[in-house]
Amino acid sequence: IVDAIFAAVNGASSNNYEPNYMKSFIGVKLDSKPCNFFIVTPQKKATTLGIKVPQTQEFDKTIEAISKSGVKYANGWYSISLTSTEGLNALLPILLQAEKQFLKK
Repeated sequence: IVDAIFAAVNGASSNNYEPNYMKSFIGVKLDSKPCNFFIVTPQKKATTLGIKVPQTQEFDKTIEAISKSGVKYANGWYSISLTSTEGLNALLPILLQAEKQFLKK
């Protein structure tokens, strides 16, 4: 799932992001610098994808259709439970919005 997320983001973005392996999660790096507009936390039965974007009704609807645990939003992060790569393409607009906001900073 992690490989598919990075492949999808890199395919849709003009940047080439790499996984940044930490103790409890996998972050994102660009040119060897942290760029955590999304993070991935692998677990035994699911993978949690965290995306840092403002909450919107449109994003809520997209995530509700994909996430196994419904919409969870806290502290500026969506938390999405994935058990497969199904629905990953629907998350690309949210991931690209998160990238755009992160790179503005």
